[in-house]
Amino acid sequence: AAAAEKAAAAKAEKKAATEKAAADAKADKAAAAEKAAEVKAEKKVVTEAAAADKKAATEAAAAEKKAEKAAATEKAAAEKAAAKTAAAEKTDANAAGAEKAAAAEKAAAAKAEKK
Repeated sequence: AAAAEKAAAAKAEKKAATEKAAADAKADKAAAAEKAAEVKAEKKVVTEAAAADKKAATEAAAAEKKAEKAAATEKAAAEKAAAKTAAAEKTDANAAGAEKAAAAEKAAAAKAEKK
């Protein structure tokens, strides 16, 4: 009976060891899966951050380009206006010169008539 009991105890111990090994293996697998999920999540965050950075950089570049274009357009408009003003001033000066010349001619004509 003692031998039979001993054998049964050995069998129970072996069963317990097998179950423990199986439980350990399952726990290891779960831990590995969790770690893999964490790595995947981290990678996703890094990827998303990089994408957000890229988007922000692209938007900033586009905004800068737009601002530069607007500034160039404004500059061109200001230059055009300045040229128009200069042309108008020149025309005024020419007109004044012509008026002066006409007055001088008129004066000369009057002088000649007087003689």
